[in-house]
Amino acid sequence: YRPLEKEDQEIRILVLQRGADRSSPLHCKLEHIPLSYATFSAITHVWRQQEENRIRIEGLNTTIGENLGQALINLRKDEEDLRLSADAICITQQDDVEKSWQVELMGDIFNTALLTYVWLRPTPGDHDESPAQALDMILEIGKSCKGHQVVGYVWPDNGLLSISTFIPEK
Repeated sequence: YRPLEKEDQEIRILVLQRGADRSSPLHCKLEHIPLSYATFSAITHVWRQQEENRIRIEGLNTTIGENLGQALINLRKDEEDLRLSADAICITQQDDVEKSWQVELMGDIFNTALLTYVWLRPTPGDHDESPAQALDMILEIGKSCKGHQVVGYVWPDNGLLSISTFIPEK
């Protein structure tokens, strides 16, 4: 990874290249851009020890956690690339200095994102309703937060949740 410019609040954006075949390998590029100029969606997912998925970034083979890999497979679009902030890939996990200041930016990153995807299901066959119930409770609590409202969310069968940004009430 090329180092990020802290003074410019630079972030990495994962460009998930299009692909109609869910079984084909994931291909991505990384862009470096100041947060204030970036146009992207964000993804958050459960981090845990698990099997790994293969991914190709900038032409190099690497591995990512199965959970993130499944989310990217489900997010990949047929006819257009998708620009994402995915901290497991976009932050150099072995660089504690970069990781520290990038984690400080996470709130701004999620607030800047056009859309945030939340991957809650660890495997495609998992039909546990607990994540959906937990999210419903979180959204109910969120509705009571003064000055913000939930614009909407989608809970499809594939377990990939998309939540639109919280917007200030007028």
